[in-house]
Amino acid sequence: MINAVIMTKLLLINARVMKRITYLVAGLFLLFSPGIVMGEVEIGAYLGTSPPTKEAITEFEGMVGKHISSVLWYEGWNLIYQPIFNTSFLEENVRHHDGYNTGTILHITLEPWVNLSDITSGVYDSFLQNYASDAKQWGGEVRLRFGHEMIQDDNPFTSGWYPWQDNPEGYKSAFQYIHNIFRQDVGADNVKFVWSPNHHLADPAVLEKYYPGPEYVDWIGIDGYNWGYPTASEPWGWQLSFDQIFYDLYQSFVQNTDIFGDKPIMIGEFASAEGELKAEWILETFQKIKEEYPEIEAFYWLNQDKERDWRVDSSAEALSAFRQAISDAYFTSHASSGEPPGGQVNPQNIKVNVHIPSVNMLKVNITKVGDGNWQASPHMEFGALSYDQQFKIFRASSHYAVDVGIISNQPGWVITHTTTAVSNGIDTLDQNINVVFIKQDQEQTQTEPIGKFSFQDSNGVSFNKAQIDNAANWLRIYYGIAAGNGDVPGVEPITVAKSAGTYAGSVTLTLTY
Repeated sequence: MINAVIMTKLLLINARVMKRITYLVAGLFLLFSPGIVMGEVEIGAYLGTSPPTKEAITEFEGMVGKHISSVLWYEGWNLIYQPIFNTSFLEENVRHHDGYNTGTILHITLEPWVNLSDITSGVYDSFLQNYASDAKQWGGEVRLRFGHEMIQDDNPFTSGWYPWQDNPEGYKSAFQYIHNIFRQDVGADNVKFVWSPNHHLADPAVLEKYYPGPEYVDWIGIDGYNWGYPTASEPWGWQLSFDQIFYDLYQSFVQNTDIFGDKPIMIGEFASAEGELKAEWILETFQKIKEEYPEIEAFYWLNQDKERDWRVDSSAEALSAFRQAISDAYFTSHASSGEPPGGQVNPQNIKVNVHIPSVNMLKVNITKVGDGNWQASPHMEFGALSYDQQFKIFRASSHYAVDVGIISNQPGWVITHTTTAVSNGIDTLDQNINVVFIKQDQEQTQTEPIGKFSFQDSNGVSFNKAQIDNAANWLRIYYGIAAGNGDVPGVEPITVAKSAGTYAGSVTLTLTY
């Protein structure tokens, strides 16, 4: 299971929480965009069943080639029917769907098919208190999306697709009332409240009318779909890019934190209709999320053949695009290893379990070293090399030190260094760059070389926890253009035999456990 990846791309990226550092290695000179990638986005889905079954989850995970992080479903209630929080069913079908405790996050859309005023007058207190109590006992995170898409057109005299729409005061009061039952009356602090309007109204003044207040909301959601081209029988269809659907509402939340608070944002539900551009839409969408929507921290794909065929496998091309898009480590899954099975608890022997979650991440700093000066850098750019007429070789004015700190409580982790050729499309510099791996101590007073390679031979080199001892040391990697003396065996200086041009390549650091 890959936990974190540091890799090179020509990319401009921003986000909230560091997980990966992107950087570039170049030869004669390199054109680049700043490359620090931060953040991560949880993979979530609705799989057509409420609540979800184990078979549906494992089938979806196998189909897309990656575990999900969270699963969405819908539970409506009315005067006659009030659902229960079915703990035993969810234990087997969600928490342990892969045969161990996956820690999969529950995301429940709670639909009030009742009069909102009856909620605040206490008609449903017993149902809500019981539901909250069971959700509290679950222990893991539960996301509760109450009355989603609460705005149709902000006109109470027109009918929407849900009865709780376009009633701002009634909706806010019901949201706040339910929140207080869960948090104040029952103490279900593991339940996180999601406020999720539809994408089509982005006016902050309208949104504020329906917003319960930042003290009542843990997540902000956005719902939206690419319906595809209109047809004679379905004139409401349309073909929209991800930006056209989500950008305006997203910016309303990001730019108005005085109203909404600084909340993580999720795509509460979205998908694309089948069509000749669906695969292209999927690839562009996930690239957009990664590069331009740093506040988005989770998404939920509605995987159902409903008004349109929203499924990721509506065509072979769509499925291939989805698999490719979420294979990026930026999109995260549930835990890959489970807790050990517990023994039977009886009245004479009460077990106490404490679970320390897995922590595995990379911290990478890149430093440019030249003329005795050390300067932080987001990338590696050797710049234009100078030609030494005496020795008839090209020289660089600097080299780079890449410090890799590993934070992990997994005993068997491995850090792997892989490369792609540093090339201008004609020649490569893979035998002209020194790569030296050093075990560096915390005081930076002792260094121990643990590997010296050419850039080409460094591809695939790996080190384990025992070799680096991450409790007291970290890994430093030096990269430098061959100088003609003191080089790693097999590394040669660059001569005029190499063609002129821009040389670019990549380094990827991967932490596995």
